[in-house]
Amino acid sequence: SVALGIMATRIISIICYLLINNITSTTLDEPIRLELIDGGEYEMSIDYCDLTIYDTDESTILLSMQAHCFCSYDSSTEISSNCSSPGPTLVVNPGTSFSITFYNNLEGDDN
Repeated sequence: SVALGIMATRIISIICYLLINNITSTTLDEPIRLELIDGGEYEMSIDYCDLTIYDTDESTILLSMQAHCFCSYDSSTEISSNCSSPGPTLVVNPGTSFSITFYNNLEGDDN
């Protein structure tokens, strides 16, 4: 639709502005680096996280939205922590076998 096209154009414009001006202030952590060990079992969740980008003096919000993020997850407590977007960098050595269970904490329409 026209509205989605205008919104996409605006988001692309903001991203280009941010790249040109090297603005990096956000409310998300830097992507985590996971060094996976042989036989390791890991849990991660996919959540919504707040993302806020400010101008260079951090006084004006340029973009505020929710984004998909990837988090460390503890299924025994159902607590997500160390969230980042994009997801973590997985460091895997040749021959390493591991298991990752993802928990989808996103809510919304199933369509």
